[in-house]
Amino acid sequence: MSRGRFFWLISGLTLASSMALSSACSSAADEFSRSGPSQPSAGNSNVSGAANVAGAFNVAGAAPSAGASSGGSPAAGGSTAHAGSAGMSSAGAGSGGSNKNPAPSAACGKGVAPPADGYHDIQANNKARRFVVHLPPSYDGKHPFPAITTFHSKGDDATQWDSVKFYYQDAAGAGNVLVYMEALPDGTLGGARSFERDPADDLLYVDGVVSWLRQNVCFDSSRLFALGHSNGATFVQNLACHRGHLFRAVAGHAGDDADTTGCDGPIASWLSVGEGDNASLVATSKARVEFWKQTNGCSSLSAPTEPDPCVLFAACSPGKPVEFCDDTLGDHKWAAWMSGATSTFFASL
Repeated sequence: MSRGRFFWLISGLTLASSMALSSACSSAADEFSRSGPSQPSAGNSNVSGAANVAGAFNVAGAAPSAGASSGGSPAAGGSTAHAGSAGMSSAGAGSGGSNKNPAPSAACGKGVAPPADGYHDIQANNKARRFVVHLPPSYDGKHPFPAITTFHSKGDDATQWDSVKFYYQDAAGAGNVLVYMEALPDGTLGGARSFERDPADDLLYVDGVVSWLRQNVCFDSSRLFALGHSNGATFVQNLACHRGHLFRAVAGHAGDDADTTGCDGPIASWLSVGEGDNASLVATSKARVEFWKQTNGCSSLSAPTEPDPCVLFAACSPGKPVEFCDDTLGDHKWAAWMSGATSTFFASL
């Protein structure tokens, strides 16, 4: 049924029929919701209920596809949705202000001097480690911003996330504390930095950084996120399982297999793969999608979501969505649209 005919039908329904249809469509929209079932506002009018049908149309009205469909191939010359995401500013992504129950870190409201922009050093598991911190321009030490930790690819360093195509400060810097993690040199890789060097040691590194953040940065500890590319995405899968109690959501592109035994439980997950990547990595990424669908209680039904080619799976546990972007034109590289897409995913939670 076309959008025009849909709304013509709505206008011709009786008041009772309108209320019933609104309820049904709201339930369908909840099935694909990132944040879980919506709660009706007290005193909602019937007119407001009809508006909810319009809001649900793009999700509930779309024909769900079985499995991890790509939601349609990008148009030749680049998807409009991709271009829009690449150009999204952090103001557009927002700071997730819908969270009504933040968990302020110990530094909030204590007059702690804001840490300088750039590298900081700690000792973690008897090793010297470092990481980059970027604070939002409006940071005042009182408002608990969400925090996004990032994990670079093999051979890169923490500054990768400020480089061409990533530009993560542009995508998320206005509404989030950004923490760029840095791996140690791996002797088996000629000294290249890698989060495959010793994942158990790097888990302790993450613990140390989170502890440092709590004492030095005002952030919402209930909205701590992890994001990785390639080798970093592999480690983020490890984090999702073994530090899921610390993180609200994870996201990664082009990751390999990771230790997912004995996981903490469901966690909101955004995953992407480029079909032009190594066939083994493509298969592994899709297996990770199936793993998190099962862990989060999602069904096999999916509906397109922004940006193309992403889909959102239905019936996941409340607040534990699984979003998958199967880019038929992509490969192993981080695409510019992914920065906006991941920051938007985090902001929705």
